[in-house]
Amino acid sequence: SGVPAVPTKDSYGNGGIQKKGICPKSGRLVESKAGLFDGSNDYVATPLTTAGMTGLSVAAWVRADQLNLSYPMVVSTQGTGVGFEFGGAGTSNLMEIKLKAGSWVSAAVTGNASLQLGVWTHFCGTYGNGELKIYVNGELANETAAVRDISTGTAQVNIGARPAFNWDGAIADVQIYDDALT
Repeated sequence: SGVPAVPTKDSYGNGGIQKKGICPKSGRLVESKAGLFDGSNDYVATPLTTAGMTGLSVAAWVRADQLNLSYPMVVSTQGTGVGFEFGGAGTSNLMEIKLKAGSWVSAAVTGNASLQLGVWTHFCGTYGNGELKIYVNGELANETAAVRDISTGTAQVNIGARPAFNWDGAIADVQIYDDALT
């Protein structure tokens, strides 16, 4: 059921597998350098995992088309394994980055600026050197101490969803690094 997975590339040439139908107007991931997600079943599966990573930075431009969703994910590892989640903090309309260890969250930090309906905002979450940080439009919004091993994660990284927690809006220029950018 659904649209078959097709190889796609973002505006930087990075590959992924489109799931469901995130850009129904053109069938491409890149639409003015943004993926469009319906909040229901659209996402992009990438071949990336956190295997071997000792640090992490994940950044994206996001635009919410619906607010007050339950944990809408921008970028996250799939399922409950070792990895991370970068998206909404419950239904608060705040963004957060979480480190996962098995079926539970082992560390989290939440930003201080609410998502605004239809407004593009840049978010970046970093983990490294014993610190978990979140930035909003280039400014440090919050940080906490965290020492976790994400290097054993084997779950694939998805853009736009973690099962049952989907983004409704647009996501552009996702960047993932294997260390904490400053």
